[in-house]
Amino acid sequence: MATCKRSNASRRSQFFKVLLPPCLEMLRIPPKFAVQHLNDNNMHIHVPRKATILSPLGKFWHVDLLKEGSDLFFRGGWKEFVRAHRLLVGYFLVFRYEGNLVFSIKVFDLSGCCKEYRDGDLETDLNCSVPATKKQTTEPSSSKKRKNETPAEEIFNLPKKCSKTLPHFVKMIKPYNLSRYMIVPDDFCSENGLLTTREMILMRDSKQRSWPIRFGVSATGNILGKGWIKFCAQNNLKGGERCIFELVEENVLRFQLLKS
Repeated sequence: MATCKRSNASRRSQFFKVLLPPCLEMLRIPPKFAVQHLNDNNMHIHVPRKATILSPLGKFWHVDLLKEGSDLFFRGGWKEFVRAHRLLVGYFLVFRYEGNLVFSIKVFDLSGCCKEYRDGDLETDLNCSVPATKKQTTEPSSSKKRKNETPAEEIFNLPKKCSKTLPHFVKMIKPYNLSRYMIVPDDFCSENGLLTTREMILMRDSKQRSWPIRFGVSATGNILGKGWIKFCAQNNLKGGERCIFELVEENVLRFQLLKS
């Protein structure tokens, strides 16, 4: 059983699946959803592409997206995801498409309530592709902390789509940011509960595309690390540009360039 719908709040498409025995090994994506959002020329070949699932614990899992006949499946890596998250027959899964083959997921158990996960709930004895979130970020750490970041509305005319009610911070992109990392202000992190290293999603508002990115916490500062360089390159960012980061949801940042 499955259906497709569009969230009024986020305007991002969703579909649900009731977990039946065949779904424990591989999960079929609803054909209507696949045609609307995942159908391109590359899907006509029988070579798996990598999709990314953001689990309820904020960890990224990479699974194969494979086409068989006219159907599209989560295949390689999906069985490990099911086992690690202790998914059972009858569970109700809601997938939201973040763009760029990135999906977030909500899990509802047999009680009909959203299943709550805590750190340590995931099985760790699996040979799967989940990143190690306990490790310190491998990106270079910042040497200075940025404090008392000036609110964006005091400096710039914010874009019409930017809500002043959302937690946000403004940065000037410097040349070294393009090849290293982006510093996140300490006060922004403390006020919004960003106190541990985690995987996040970085959205580009103008094109509704999304990138997985590592948010790292260390004694010398908080940074957007792994994934940031790729984001800069694919969006043709340049030194000297001003930008705003908005926390639109837990573990989801929206990025916009600001006009000078």
